[in-house]
Amino acid sequence: MAATSRDEPGCADYRFAIDIDDPPVVRNFERWESAAALEAHFAPPHFRAFADVILRAVDGTVDFTKFEVSSAGPLFG
Repeated sequence: MAATSRDEPGCADYRFAIDIDDPPVVRNFERWESAAALEAHFAPPHFRAFADVILRAVDGTVDFTKFEVSSAGPLFG
């Protein structure tokens, strides 16, 4: 999913990470060049297939939360 998504137009970054404090939790970090590029990401068959697999594989509630970052810069300096 990550490799395919990174090849999509407008994808600047796409990664998964295991939460070391809560290993069953997998976090997905994405950066898109525009809201339109993100919306287009939800349409291809690979996204729908991945979402179906996740929903069937998870034992419990799946929480999809979108966070928007308005700016970024160096932490120090």
